[in-house]
Amino acid sequence: EIQSGIYKDQVPLVYALPGIDKGADYKSLISAEVVVVVNLEKIEGGASNVTVRGVSEKGPLLRPNFKIVEGRMFNPGVSEVIVSRGISKRFKNMNVGDIVRAGTNRWKIVGIFDAGGTAADSEIWSDVQGVMGDFKRAIYSSILVRVWDRANQKSFINALESDQRLT
Repeated sequence: EIQSGIYKDQVPLVYALPGIDKGADYKSLISAEVVVVVNLEKIEGGASNVTVRGVSEKGPLLRPNFKIVEGRMFNPGVSEVIVSRGISKRFKNMNVGDIVRAGTNRWKIVGIFDAGGTAADSEIWSDVQGVMGDFKRAIYSSILVRVWDRANQKSFINALESDQRLT
């Protein structure tokens, strides 16, 4: 994800592909996301890289093991983040109410989440547009999609692979 790139004008093309499942609000279950890496201080000393993921509103719904365990979900557009429980235990100043500092960026931690042992348990999340703006990114890293069923999965993949605008 860190080296991949999806242009903004390609995202609506993916939204239009067949077979994408809909949520309770009848909107497509799809999340265009951006991934960046920041270096943060560890509690036991030293520093390490941490993934910051910008997710759209459907991002958490596409991860069935995701749940907020303390605080609340971030609000888009106001420099708020949620951090995984694992990050909050391994890095300095990673509790609800603390400020994450990375370069010139500052985000208030408003929640702690658990992702059920998945890769997201080592991430910090915020809204995708905010992360793109904070890191001056013009392209997305990935798009996560849920399709209706296996038959629609094949239809989705075939449509994706045959659209030359999405190479």
